[in-house]
Amino acid sequence: TIHQSGNNEFDREKRNFSLTKLIASQLEPSIDASREREICQEQRRLTGKKGEGSLIPFECLTPQLEKRVLTYAGDGSNLVSTQVMESEFISALQPLSVATILGARVLTGLMSDIALPRQDARTPTGAWFAENGAINTADMSLDQVTGTAKHYGCITSFGRKTMISATPGVEQIARQLLMANIAAGLDLAVLKGGGGSAPTGITATTGIHTKSSSSANPTYAEVLDVVARVKNSNVPMTNLGWALNAFAEAKFKSITKVSSDAGAGFLMDDDGRLGGSPSAVSSQLLGNPDPTAVDSEVIYGDWSQVIVGMWNGVEILINPYEADAYSKGNVWVRAIVDADVLVRHPEAFAHWEDIKSD
Repeated sequence: TIHQSGNNEFDREKRNFSLTKLIASQLEPSIDASREREICQEQRRLTGKKGEGSLIPFECLTPQLEKRVLTYAGDGSNLVSTQVMESEFISALQPLSVATILGARVLTGLMSDIALPRQDARTPTGAWFAENGAINTADMSLDQVTGTAKHYGCITSFGRKTMISATPGVEQIARQLLMANIAAGLDLAVLKGGGGSAPTGITATTGIHTKSSSSANPTYAEVLDVVARVKNSNVPMTNLGWALNAFAEAKFKSITKVSSDAGAGFLMDDDGRLGGSPSAVSSQLLGNPDPTAVDSEVIYGDWSQVIVGMWNGVEILINPYEADAYSKGNVWVRAIVDADVLVRHPEAFAHWEDIKSD
């Protein structure tokens, strides 16, 4: 029996976890997935999460396990306990997610609601005082940003025969498909989550900067205006960057900084830098080649101010009997993750929402 203990037995067993074997064992009873089932059972015991299906530890979706500690610096750092996170899971998620490419932080292994102290970045934390005088103890503008597990579900279809006769290469493909679906859901939540049953993403967060275009085409002055709004907010400039769709990217790369002077350069450099900061493309932000249909939008800011909290693990449920999948010899795998998005300082972001894409 596998248990989490001081000798790290649970961690050792997780290194040998096989997603395809777990799926195949529910399609073909002769396939032994006892290790995988015990790991999932132990994960339920450790997290206390109730539910159906198999609860897979996050790090079982990556090839290696390496633990490190994420600590908080700055205001209130002594109020926040460190969180141990599975860095290999985050490394696997990172190239699939625009938010993490740009620097959003991911906390895994959460067991309950979280609350992080948040101080108004524009409020001084000290005061000048005379010799032998008293420091002015005026209260800092300090509150909290909180996170509560929200639920995201996705369905991935796999071939039945492929799962039963899976090779190490198929195992990696299966993990990547599952991770890609999870990453897409997390990205949408970070960028555009509307609150309610979904996380509240950047564009729906109260207090971000908003920008409207003053002309048919974006100008260099407007780019610098967006940058200045964020930088003037006095937040840490750790991971400044732009998220945008491909049509906005094409627009920025086709407009010169100085009208009709290609020698002055274009708004966006060939390496994707805009206003001095890198960019990443997401199809989940508005964009259309037809400007009469919809304008493009971009988000600029310090992405280290976004935290994606993840609870419990990945819960999967296998359904080989869904009508369409069954008729094609496939199997459906439903995956559910519990996550939330925390924007620590809304003023660290700007939303430019009406860029013409023609």
